[in-house]
Amino acid sequence: MYQTPTAKEDERLILASHALIENTEGKLRLNLEKGKVFEFKKEEIAQVDFERMHINSQPKAGIGKIQSIKEYWNGVFTNHKRAYDLSFFLLIALFPIASTLIAISIGIVTYRYNKGGIYIVIFATIFVYFALATLFSSWHPQSAPLVVFMLTFLLAYRIYQKRIKAIF
Repeated sequence: MYQTPTAKEDERLILASHALIENTEGKLRLNLEKGKVFEFKKEEIAQVDFERMHINSQPKAGIGKIQSIKEYWNGVFTNHKRAYDLSFFLLIALFPIASTLIAISIGIVTYRYNKGGIYIVIFATIFVYFALATLFSSWHPQSAPLVVFMLTFLLAYRIYQKRIKAIF
């Protein structure tokens, strides 16, 4: 374990042959066995050998009430931040499904045959999708996943019909 120097304390390095971390009600305890502590001062390096050392820490902020997953996400209807998070992260997870037909249409699958402007379309698709996800999740997070996903998927299907289905 390494401690950077501060205005009050010198630089320290703690080495141990065995370490065990215990978490009891949010309080961490580091149990070290058979090790050395090196303290680097301006004039000298001090060394302390130890058989057993315990380092305790207290959290600076309270952990808060532990909730089940269902209880946590029920807050979507009362907490705007939680609603935004659920909406935005759900849209991120749905992006591969929503954009699959666009990827097929612009030639990512058959890159050898369709080289023109492929990178522009890829980055434009990503930008537009995430801009819509951010805006709709901010304005109305409860309906954003449905609206943005369906809008993107229908647009992708339309592009697919014009570029691929019309040919094959």
